[in-house]
This record gives sequence, structure tokens and C-alpha cells, in this order.
Amino acid sequence: MNNKIHAIDSSATPPQARAYGGPATVGVEADRSSLVQALICDFSAKAVTSAGGASTDRRTFVPIYYNAGAPTNGTTFAGKVARGSILVDTTNNVAYVNVGTIASPVYQSFVDSRAQADVLALASDVSVNASGTVQNTFYPLNTLTAFANLLSANGAGIEFEFAGTLAANANSKDFRLVLGATNITLVTGNTGNGVPFKVYGTMYRTGVGAQIVTAEIQIANTVVGQIVQTTALDETTVLTIVVQSQNTAAAAASATGKFAAGWYQAK
Repeated sequence: MNNKIHAIDSSATPPQARAYGGPATVGVEADRSSLVQALICDFSAKAVTSAGGASTDRRTFVPIYYNAGAPTNGTTFAGKVARGSILVDTTNNVAYVNVGTIASPVYQSFVDSRAQADVLALASDVSVNASGTVQNTFYPLNTLTAFANLLSANGAGIEFEFAGTLAANANSKDFRLVLGATNITLVTGNTGNGVPFKVYGTMYRTGVGAQIVTAEIQIANTVVGQIVQTTALDETTVLTIVVQSQNTAAAAASATGKFAAGWYQAK
């Protein structure tokens, strides 16, 4: 493993790389142990606020922490990670910033750099998925995934949309929305035959582990079901959003999912 890393001192003009023992030109590599000593020297001469404040010195070092999986608010690196420090989830490749305190960190995920600062598109699902044919058995049509801690503040939310077609038979069919492990019925006993369906909904955080969910389902351009419901989902874990269907009248297909998309809305 290469034991060399780059260090840049933005306070110098022109910028210089600081290595223990004296300055050097931009891009010079410093021995890791020497650089650590230099950073220690810098910190010993500066008062860096870490809980609710910010240093005005441009050389302030912002540490990066690494964790195998999404961090847990109040637990992961508690007592170590300063407010404003960055944590990288190396399992899901997601970065977080601590917006809480050292004693009780609260991790808020970064918005994808390709999106606007307050809106993030979730990865869409454009796969075509026909339901199975076992009677009275729900089958997933399309799935969206929201990464852990996405809803890290009250008022943050997700909008979602699913679309597809009902199977070409006149049997009774049920549709439901599945948020994590929570099942929410959208409509039961619909006999649409080969017609399109669309599900649109929202989920907004109202408190820690508390959300309000709204959704409606249209079949053949007619709204046939609407829900407004509270949920108690753990927003610190990965959340899946799924639309499922089943045929309750015969051993036959119920629907085919063709599309799902979602958007995150910051507080």
C-alpha cells in the first residue's frame, strides 16, 4: 500500500502543501506519519469549535469517518464525530454529515451532486414484471429503494409513482402498497380487464419514526382507491416502496408492472 498522501494548505498564497518540517509546492507527497504530526501541530495552536460552532480558520481539518453500513443516529461514533464532520457508508456508497452534536450525532445524507440541493430523484425501476398465477398470492410489480436516513428531518418526504396494466381477464384483483414491512391496501376486488393502472403517493416524516402516507390508485383512468394513513417506519434503515397485486378469483395473473419512479423532497 502506498504510504503517501496529499495535503494542501488553502491559507497560503499561492496554495502550498504542508508537510512536517516545512512547506512544499502544490502536489508534493508527504509521508503519512509526518503529515499526522503536522496536523497535530496545527490543531494544538487552534481552538476548533465542534458542537454548533464553526472555525474561521481555513486550515481547519474536517475528519472523514468510515462505517460499513448506514450510521445509527445517537450511536455511531458517538463522542467522537464532531458536528459538520463527514461519514461515508462504505457498503452503500452514501455520504452523511453530522448535523447533531458530538455526544448525540444525527446523520443527514448528502444529496446526489447531479440533482438540485433540495430535490433528489430515487433510482427508477423500468423493469417489466408480470405477476405470478397462484390464487390469493401477492406479487411485487415494481420496487423503489430509499437509502437509510433519507428522511432525517421532520418535513422531509418522498413522492412516488407506479404504472402498469391489469391482466387480460375479468377476475377480481387486489392491489396494495408495501412500505418496508407495512402493507397498505389500495383497492380490492377490481375486475379491470387489460386496462392501465397508476399509483401515486407521498410519504412525509412528522417525527422520529413517524410518517404520514397518502396514495391513490387509478384504474382505466378512474380513481378507485385513496388512503391517508400514519406509519411508524424506521427511517434510519433502507426503505423499499413496492406495489403488489393478486388475483383472488382464479389461478391466473393479476397485473404487470412497467414503471416506478420516486423523488425525495428536503424539508
